Amino acid sequence: MPSEHDIMTGSDSHGKAFTDGLYHTCKNWSSDAGDDYVVVGHHDRTGVSNTSWNSSHMVGCNARQDRRGKRFYCFAVN
Repeated sequence: MPSEHDIMTGSDSHGKAFTDGLYHTCKNWSSDAGDDYVVVGHHDRTGVSNTSWNSSHMVGCNARQDRRGKRFYCFAVN
């Protein structure tokens, strides 16, 4: 059974947007192309040596090509 702990955040390990000029959010959450990527975290903080729940690795944006379930977490600051 594939792991389903990925959550799409698009953020670095401090919860901030990347400043390197590259897309880390499936082109601002508008792309499902197989060659676009998003940063995901692991809600259970397992599977990698990185203990940050919000920034573990990159995955492709095309859900049909990626059999792992991805959830989308959205946060807002007032």
